[in-house]
Amino acid sequence: MDKNIESLKALINSDYEYDIDALTAIYKCILESESQVSSLRYFFEHMNVLGKSVNSDDEESVRQFSTYYEKYNKLINGIIARLVKLNVDEDSFYLKLWNIIENGDLVDNDVTDKIYAWLFVWRNNFIPYFQLANGIKMSNEDYQSISERLFLKISEINFIFNTNFDQKTEQCSLLLTVLDSCKEPEEKSVLLSQLLGISNNHARDEGFYQLKKILRKADGES
Repeated sequence: MDKNIESLKALINSDYEYDIDALTAIYKCILESESQVSSLRYFFEHMNVLGKSVNSDDEESVRQFSTYYEKYNKLINGIIARLVKLNVDEDSFYLKLWNIIENGDLVDNDVTDKIYAWLFVWRNNFIPYFQLANGIKMSNEDYQSISERLFLKISEINFIFNTNFDQKTEQCSLLLTVLDSCKEPEEKSVLLSQLLGISNNHARDEGFYQLKKILRKADGES
């Protein structure tokens, strides 16, 4: 890492209230870096979004954000989705992304345009990026056979998932114990897929429950 990384570290550890303010300062530092792509990767791997993109109380900030959101958010998400499918190594990913945004013609050559484009990159669910190894694949028959063999363990994780705990770490540690009780990677993969299914169903049920509460409240107020 070059000497600008120390400046980048300081900026990352500074206090910001809004994402756009942080990115404006950090983007300038990245441009001045001897290795811009490495600095870009370092930033994405060491700083999470703050949760507030701009000052929602400032009409001009909101208007500007809305303008650039319409202009770039969908474009940026599409670019990243295509790059993720390539499953290249991390350095290659950030180099390709840098060249598209900084040196291509998809993003206007204006500082504000560049900053907002990188803001929407920063907000993307695939950032920071990771190259993935090949996962375990199996036939439906094998998956069903292993699921039947793990019936009791699947029932146990369902039981744990539907139990109320004071802390999430209690629940997760128990789920991890069940997962670790499987010795074969194929069994762990099937059990984890069942856990994800249970989690999704639970989230959907909770969503329906909250919606029913809202509708009941609305009926009572009408």
